[in-house]
Amino acid sequence: MNLLIKLTEDKIILELRKGSGILADKEWVDSGNTSQELLVGIDNFLQDNHLKVQDLQSVKAEIDEKQKYTLGRIVKITADTLDYCLREEQNQL
Repeated sequence: MNLLIKLTEDKIILELRKGSGILADKEWVDSGNTSQELLVGIDNFLQDNHLKVQDLQSVKAEIDEKQKYTLGRIVKITADTLDYCLREEQNQL
């Protein structure tokens, strides 16, 4: 199972994917506190779907090129960090 974090216009969209299908999604409008809301939003989304971060295989970001630089970087860094941690955990098994 994979998590895709999409940033379009002023919305943050989380998609839980398996293969090419979307199993669940959640979106909200950015309120300007993305650095405080994103990880909590991801955690709540996973809990709503009875999952933990460790249940994911990967985390990726898809960012609209027209987005504000800082907002895009927050989303990208969050996705990259979570994905790195998942890969490191898988390598240790």
